Amino acid sequence: MKKLQKNAAKNKRFERVMKIASWISDLPNKLTPAPFRLMQIGSLFWQSRALYIIVKIGVADEISSKPTSTLELAKKLDLFEPHLYRLMRFMGSIGVFKETSHRHFVHNKLSKPLVRNSKNNVCDMILMHNSPEMTLPWMDAMEESVKDGKTPFSKCHGSEMFSYMDKNKGLNDLFSNAMNTVEALTGLEYLLDFDWSAFSRIIDLGGSKGSKSISILTEHQNLSAVVFDRCEVIADARESWQGKIDEHVLDRINYEGGDLFYSSLPNAESDHDLFLLIGVFHLLDDAQAVTLLKRICMAMNNFNPTIAIVDAILPETQANITEASFDIQMLMGTNGGERTVAQWKNVFDKANMQLIETVAVQTFAKVMVLKKFGTKNL
Repeated sequence: MKKLQKNAAKNKRFERVMKIASWISDLPNKLTPAPFRLMQIGSLFWQSRALYIIVKIGVADEISSKPTSTLELAKKLDLFEPHLYRLMRFMGSIGVFKETSHRHFVHNKLSKPLVRNSKNNVCDMILMHNSPEMTLPWMDAMEESVKDGKTPFSKCHGSEMFSYMDKNKGLNDLFSNAMNTVEALTGLEYLLDFDWSAFSRIIDLGGSKGSKSISILTEHQNLSAVVFDRCEVIADARESWQGKIDEHVLDRINYEGGDLFYSSLPNAESDHDLFLLIGVFHLLDDAQAVTLLKRICMAMNNFNPTIAIVDAILPETQANITEASFDIQMLMGTNGGERTVAQWKNVFDKANMQLIETVAVQTFAKVMVLKKFGTKNL
């Protein structure tokens, strides 16, 4: 099988930039006296909750291009102005909004993505992470879970996170919108680092509404795709894209609803199919990961398709803040987590899969390319 890596030089530059960014982000730990830095870290949730309130009540949407007073904001939003001003002053102190004169604020670089109609708005992500459903496990169950090994989200809500979302449309919609935010912000450049032209069809398992498949198919006219996800997720997926993307692209996508573990997965139709799983395996424990890989093998129908897993690969020691943050979020809500090279190998070996290539892409994740043991690598 030919190498699927593209833009190797760009990816090496990207990795160097990320190392510099990680070093810069660690400067407060190096420069601030330890007791004061620990007190800062211990009160960071103040910032998170203040930001959540600002987004939830829609303050950013009411600030115009000229300085806006908190009195004017309070009248528009029916708020108590003295408290609003103190909240805004706090936000300004951490770099979100700028106080130009007493009780008057304007947007700055950090506050603009809080405007709902802005291109890079992150409102749904902030609302999702700080929602009562997502906050409660941190506050009420994380300490006990560290002792007994259970999942905090399940402890608080009585069911696994995605099962809970299936029955709670509000949180499910918020989660879907937040994931769309991530996809919009990461851009499409990293999709150019993998040679999609080597395949004829993508089977996008856990593909949400299909935004990644759409991006790939837009660039590769020879490809078609099957997007498979929970029925609640894809129920209106095709309709949601109407008028937003080229019909010739949408015509090359089929949607199938079901459960990765209990429903029939889409079957391979040729050796040139690609089973694609983006951000799926970090939601699963090792036993579930092995089971899913074996189920995919059953869906190969005696063909020799390829599997591409897009997920993080952690170093054995000294993970950076991005990698460790993703992992701790998985600990809160799922049975899964981010894996090291050795941990990935353990999963692949148990599933009788061999890692053919690891493709670097310009994001925190990697593309792990798999084939079944004992098959010819086309």
